[in-house]
Amino acid sequence: MDSDDSARFPGMRLHKSVAEGVRQAAAFALLAALLGAEPSWAVDEVAPGTAMASVRFSSGIPDAIRFDSAGRQAWEYTGRGAPSGAYRLTFDAKGAVSEAIPLRTPERLARVRTGETTGVELVELLGEPGRITVTEAGAVWLFPRAGGKSVVVTLGADRRVKSLSGFD
Repeated sequence: MDSDDSARFPGMRLHKSVAEGVRQAAAFALLAALLGAEPSWAVDEVAPGTAMASVRFSSGIPDAIRFDSAGRQAWEYTGRGAPSGAYRLTFDAKGAVSEAIPLRTPERLARVRTGETTGVELVELLGEPGRITVTEAGAVWLFPRAGGKSVVVTLGADRRVKSLSGFD
């Protein structure tokens, strides 16, 4: 279509623009799906100030989204989306990363106390469990770790840690 045709048939130009937009959107959606399947960075590579949209594009959908007592949004990557181990990213009011916290580290695991730590405290320390199974012994929470290892925690009827294994 030449410039004279676009003056006579303005809908044709719009049609080409819409078609091109649909093609671009499909290409971006495919790229996002491919990138979302396997994150391309680890928690120690996320710099403070990184935009929420960049994190979402690079790492995919978080395994859990929560809000802290100050109203800040925190995203947790604790399963397939955490190749370097589980982590939590906290965002400031402008939607930029303010803090990147590795979860399930030896230091955080050492803070879990049998008979004392509650399920709520456990989630705060280690993030969402990968699996929860209810048995006669109590609720068994499985926390996958980097390297194919897992921590297994059993909670008693009082919702406190009854036993802990897979702790190095």
